[in-house]
Amino acid sequence: MEMMLRSLHIEFCSSTRPTPDHPPGFFLVPKILTAMFGDGDNAVQFVGGFTAGALCSSKAAKLRRAEAASERHLVIILTPEQLGPHTAIHTGEMPTQPPDLPQGVDWLWLIAAEWSAATRVIYWSPAGQWSETVVTLNT
Repeated sequence: MEMMLRSLHIEFCSSTRPTPDHPPGFFLVPKILTAMFGDGDNAVQFVGGFTAGALCSSKAAKLRRAEAASERHLVIILTPEQLGPHTAIHTGEMPTQPPDLPQGVDWLWLIAAEWSAATRVIYWSPAGQWSETVVTLNT
């Protein structure tokens, strides 16, 4: 039975007791498929839209004013509300294209915020490449 559910891309199944409003039945939870979130490049597209906005332009201006800084890092925390980009980064996708960074930004960090002890982070460095790391919280 489990193999048949997996072949239908069902991740979880549970039964329910009947109530006056609902007959007995099962809850089927589908597995999230790759097609639902795309690849890492949609995270780069999200960043492009974000960096073009007013909020990010003020952050980039602040970084440009930091004349004594040898590196200027822009950190974007992707929350589950940014479903496609967040899920892509969280599940291990890596962008293939460079980000369009505002003038004065050297590094870009994308953090897929989660309620878990380990969070995946990808970053664009001045070397012109994407890399990844995992940040682990000690509780």
